[in-house]
Amino acid sequence: MSAGHLALGAVVAGGLVWSAQAVGADPTVDDAALWVAVATGFAVAPDVDTSRSLVSRVLFPLRLLYVLVHRLLEMLIGDERADYYMRHRGITHDPVCSTPVVLLAGLAVCWWQGWSLWLAVAAGVGWVAHILGDWPTMSGVPFGLPWSERVYALGLFRVGSWVETGVVYPCLAVAGAFVGWHAMVGLPA
Repeated sequence: MSAGHLALGAVVAGGLVWSAQAVGADPTVDDAALWVAVATGFAVAPDVDTSRSLVSRVLFPLRLLYVLVHRLLEMLIGDERADYYMRHRGITHDPVCSTPVVLLAGLAVCWWQGWSLWLAVAAGVGWVAHILGDWPTMSGVPFGLPWSERVYALGLFRVGSWVETGVVYPCLAVAGAFVGWHAMVGLPA
C-alpha cells in the first residue's frame, strides 16, 4: 500500500499546512513543500519492517538500522520474541512502541532543518497516518506491544484488493488534490 500511504501522507500534510495557517504560523510555499515531503516520507517509514517495501528498497540505511535493532533484541530477549515484535506490522505499526522512534526521528529532522516544530509535527502525523491507513484493512495494527498482543482491525478490505486500488487510492488522490490545492492557495512565496 505504498502508493496509498504516500497519498495519505500528502493529505495529512495539506491538513497540517491548513492548521498552521489557522494558528497564524504563516508558512511559505517552501515550508509547505518541506512539510509535505517529511509527512509523506514518514507515512511510508513504518513499512521498513518488510524488505519488500518501497522505503526498505529506497532508504537502505534505514532498513539496515532496523535489522541491527532486530539483532540486538534477539540477543536481549530471544529469537522468538524479537521476531514477533519485529515482524511486519509489529512495533513499527504500534502507536505505543513507535512513539519514541517518531519523537527521535522528528527531533533529528528538526535538527537537520533548523529546529522547526512543524517539521516534527509533520513527521508525527505522517507516521500516524500510516498506522491509521492500515487499521481499516483485514490485517489491522497492534496496540500496546509488548504488554498486549491484541491486533485491531476494521476488516473493510484486504491490502492489494480491488477495493484498495480501485476505491481507496482514487479517493485519497482526490482528497490530496483538494486539500493540497486549498492549503497552497494564498501561501506567500
